[in-house]
Amino acid sequence: MLDQEIILQDMPLLKQMHRGSEKAFEALMEKYMPVISRTSFRILCDRSDSEAVTEKVFVQLWHDVMSYDDRFTLAEWLLRRTCLCSRLRISRRRLLYFTGVRQNLFALSKPKVENVDDYLTTMAWEVFCRASSKMTPVQRIVFSLSVLEQLPDYKVAEITGLFNYRVNVALRRAQQKIHAELKRFGKPDDYDSYIGFVRRISDSLIDLERLKKEVLGLVNSGS
Repeated sequence: MLDQEIILQDMPLLKQMHRGSEKAFEALMEKYMPVISRTSFRILCDRSDSEAVTEKVFVQLWHDVMSYDDRFTLAEWLLRRTCLCSRLRISRRRLLYFTGVRQNLFALSKPKVENVDDYLTTMAWEVFCRASSKMTPVQRIVFSLSVLEQLPDYKVAEITGLFNYRVNVALRRAQQKIHAELKRFGKPDDYDSYIGFVRRISDSLIDLERLKKEVLGLVNSGS
């Protein structure tokens, strides 16, 4: 489907939401919360931080729907905000660490996998967390959008505001860090399998129904 067709599909719901329709808002959350929550989770590697970012993005949509830029699909517009909020979250972590408030810069970056029995999936998350901890925020974002969400380079460039060559450089450096961690784990040739495991677990650890209720609660409370 062409971008313009997607934009035209969402426009009636956006107009209804601007008039105060919670049903239209819920329909848009139903459609777009999965991609926003899993993208923020993959960037931040922390469920609590991811949920905070996802809530912020959708609360902003409710309060600031008129700022929607229809040069982008709504998914792209929401992803732009997700990337910005995630970068700010990572910067906040670094500030707390360097001012002594946090003891470990990446302590909160490690995702929870207690309910995952598959050893290979658990190992993939450990590799992902270790590699992510060595990536810049831009590298995390580009890797998540390009490899895990499988967006084309020009879309990643539009969402992030980066030039294409910077997207390619960031992606190459992120992949180098992934390969280095896989080698350290004795799995240098398992890159493709590893990516599949990472996609699977990051789709399974977010309770979207609870998150939607929390967003609606924030909206109704005027937050």
